[in-house]
Amino acid sequence: MTGGGFRLHEADAHLAYARLHLAEGKPEEARGHLEAARRLVGETGYHRRDGELAEVEADCAREEEKKRRDAETQRRKKAQRDESENSVSSLRASAPPRLRVPSPDPGMTSPPHSPAPSIAMSSVPAMTPAQLLDALGQMLPAQFEELLHRMAVPTGYISAATAAQTIRATEVLRWAEQAGALADLARAVAEIRGRRGGRDETRRPP
Repeated sequence: MTGGGFRLHEADAHLAYARLHLAEGKPEEARGHLEAARRLVGETGYHRRDGELAEVEADCAREEEKKRRDAETQRRKKAQRDESENSVSSLRASAPPRLRVPSPDPGMTSPPHSPAPSIAMSSVPAMTPAQLLDALGQMLPAQFEELLHRMAVPTGYISAATAAQTIRATEVLRWAEQAGALADLARAVAEIRGRRGGRDETRRPP
């Protein structure tokens, strides 16, 4: 077989390798073999393979675009995670310390006419913004959606339901801070989570 014949087989081999790398999801390697095959076809005038060159070229372009979109999606997800973590760290760093209430002296008796604390207020413990953010992140998806409905959070302030709940929780907390509704938000979170806890307890055997 002549040298030109070997070069034709070499071009076919490069096309075969290009298809193999595309099947493995490696468009960069496929592109190298495609260019080598294209060069050999041009040098030998082996234009019977022009159709296959165009087909592999189109497949390479599709795989390269898919890989580019996947990389962009991963970059956006990482940026969202980083933003959420930075927001959580910022909220925790700026949260004021909780006041410690001293325990009553056992030797002291309560005043005879001291008013009893309100049930509604005593059932909602005080929470810092960081603790409230943790509570929001731990809610079940159905509970979180109920909270959004109860608080009437504007849709423009919060990401879609497909976003991570930590991101949406951060957005809800920011909205509540701007609206001066942190106390209402804490009360709603405690009621929704407490109601679920109450239902669970009623199922337990005596």
